[in-house]
Amino acid sequence: MIILRAGDYFGPTVRNGLVDPIFGNAAHGETLRTIGKMDIPHQWAFVPDLAKAAINLLALGDQLQPFDVVNFAGYVAPRQDEFFRMVARVAGHPDLAVRPTPWWILRIVGLFHGVVRELMELRYLFDTSIILRGSRLRHLLPQFADTPIEEAVRLTVESYR
Repeated sequence: MIILRAGDYFGPTVRNGLVDPIFGNAAHGETLRTIGKMDIPHQWAFVPDLAKAAINLLALGDQLQPFDVVNFAGYVAPRQDEFFRMVARVAGHPDLAVRPTPWWILRIVGLFHGVVRELMELRYLFDTSIILRGSRLRHLLPQFADTPIEEAVRLTVESYR
C-alpha cells in the first residue's frame, strides 16, 4: 500500500469549492475568492503530475515497502497572494482582486452547510504552513519532473473557458 500525500489539488479536471473560485474566476476576469492567510507559504499539487507520480511509484513494485508513505512536493508558493497574482496574470487579468472569505462568515454558513462545517475543521491548513518535502519521491523517481507552474496554471485556467 502506498500513501501519496500532497498539497491542495488543482488541474484541468479538478472542480471543487476551493479551486473554482480561484481558477474559474480568473478565467472569467472575476475577483479571486479564497480562504486562509495570504502572507504564508501554501502548497499546491498539479493533479496530472500527481497522477504520473502515483503510476511511476506503483511501477516500482518490490522496491517499495509493503506500506509506504511518499510526499509529493508539487509547488510551494512562498506566499499565497503571490500564487494568486500569478494565476490572475497567466489568465490575462493581472489586476484582478483577491478576496479571502473571513472565517466568521464560513462559521455561520457551516451551521447550515455540512461541507463548510467540515472545512472549518481544516482551518489550520490555511492559517499555518504545512509543507510536505518530496525528498523520498525524488530518491525513488530521480527522473521525475513537475510541469512548470505557469504551464500548469495556464492549462487549468484554460479548462474553465
